[in-house]
Amino acid sequence: MNAPAEKTSTRGTLPASASADRDAETSTRHTSAVYQQALLMLGDENLAGQVARDVIAGACTRPAASPGHADVASRELAVSVLRRCQELMAGPARQYRASRRRPARGGAGSQGLDGRERAVLGLVTFGGLDYREAARELKISPSRAAALLRAALITLAGLPVPPSRAAVR
Repeated sequence: MNAPAEKTSTRGTLPASASADRDAETSTRHTSAVYQQALLMLGDENLAGQVARDVIAGACTRPAASPGHADVASRELAVSVLRRCQELMAGPARQYRASRRRPARGGAGSQGLDGRERAVLGLVTFGGLDYREAARELKISPSRAAALLRAALITLAGLPVPPSRAAVR
């Protein structure tokens, strides 16, 4: 009789129950942050919900990160949200979506942020990236990412942006 094969951590070889448990954990742990990041970036509840569903479903079809690496999963999901939102914002239906955009509940404070500020703030806040990692994902310099993050936080706090930083926007 042959010895049972060892289990590996890829989705294709996990027992169905372990895979379902991982999917449920991913959904439970990360859906709120994924949705909030998409809402911050897009300003539309329906599109944010679509992005959240797409990103979580995509995460459930990929091999699992090493156990106990929730930070890695948060970062990967945040980058996935960024990419998906960028695709939606650059798509041919952008004008149509912009005309249908409804202000998100509770999102009024973020109305004064531009897209770059929303992107860096979303990566840092919801993905746990530091400003250098966010800069790398956005393909900008770390000093630019830091300035955008600072300007976003000042704007959200309702403070006037100092004249020396107003040029960052």
